[in-house]
Amino acid sequence: MGLTYHELGPADRAELVDLWSEVYNRGQQFEEGRLSRDFEMPVGVRYDNRLVAAASIHSFDFSRGSASLHGGGVAMVAVRPDSRGIGAGTALVRGVLESLHTHGYDLSVLYGFRERFYRPFGYELAGDSVLVRCPSHLFPKISPQLNVRRISPDELHLLQPAYDGFRANHAGIARRGPAEWQNRMGLRAPMIYGAGDPVEAYAWTSMEGGFFDEFQMGEFVWSTRRGYETILDCIRGLAFNRSAAKWTEPSPSPFQHRFADEGITFTNHRVAMWRIVNLPQALERLSGRGAGVFSLEVEDPRFPQVHGAWRVEFDASGTHVQRASGGTIKLKVGTLSQALMGQPSVTALMEMGMIESRDAAEFQAMQNLLTPQSVFCSEFF
Repeated sequence: MGLTYHELGPADRAELVDLWSEVYNRGQQFEEGRLSRDFEMPVGVRYDNRLVAAASIHSFDFSRGSASLHGGGVAMVAVRPDSRGIGAGTALVRGVLESLHTHGYDLSVLYGFRERFYRPFGYELAGDSVLVRCPSHLFPKISPQLNVRRISPDELHLLQPAYDGFRANHAGIARRGPAEWQNRMGLRAPMIYGAGDPVEAYAWTSMEGGFFDEFQMGEFVWSTRRGYETILDCIRGLAFNRSAAKWTEPSPSPFQHRFADEGITFTNHRVAMWRIVNLPQALERLSGRGAGVFSLEVEDPRFPQVHGAWRVEFDASGTHVQRASGGTIKLKVGTLSQALMGQPSVTALMEMGMIESRDAAEFQAMQNLLTPQSVFCSEFF
């Protein structure tokens, strides 16, 4: 029979758990509840009817300017060790793209174990996730302007104002309701600290480690400068008896541009890869500056649903996309996916030689629709 791709169901669950346990848990069965979300939309590849590769698709609505993009987060990508090198991983990714398009998604997002594996399928990095490591003795001393208090797992709704403000400022932030907040907490809720009433910033931590170990913060979100500074002061107190504190920020990192010092490090950490799967649907969700028309020639030979020429027109009534006979702006689907999200910007991509344009007016129109925005994927999957 060879390799065949399938969307999996309840009858496949035992085999699916066995595969994931072999690849991700040293062959030990995952504890009850650990994989509950991964059964939302599991997919897999069989070789002679044996499940040899699998992944899970999670549904998100990601911010992009004033719009939201319907994205499929690809998680738990796994190939059995004894089935590697036969093309199972390739068949899995190709099948995932088809499933996402069929189920109405605009784009796909994942964290690549090795980015070069996913680039041939059209995925590309967008945005930055800056890992800040600040030794405790180098922490800036800030006078907090807001009160800080512990937020219990039953009070997650109190975090919504800060989160929504953060989401408005960055692309790639998933919309969250009660179910999404609970999913983000995982099996064991962390300790959450909120600044202000209503909350203007928050951060959470599992408080793992002991004296002089590094102190790891989880999600750190803010909607105001005073909220950001107040939580920084909170982190300074939490890490007082630790060697250093670590947390992630979007780029440009406020901490890097205000408090950088010798001994404090800033590194890219777990940057997400994005990939358009429905070009007209994705672009039609956006609102441009003014009005304009441009035409694209998109190179995407592995995925004919996106490959080829497109005409894009936008004005106050909305954005309209249709097939065209040719395009004046030539680029690969990975580059277009970056431009769709907003970082690198269209201008930066042109300067890097990733976009070719034969018409200055059309290129300007493209810039007016695909405006720059900081990109930061908020979800862990």
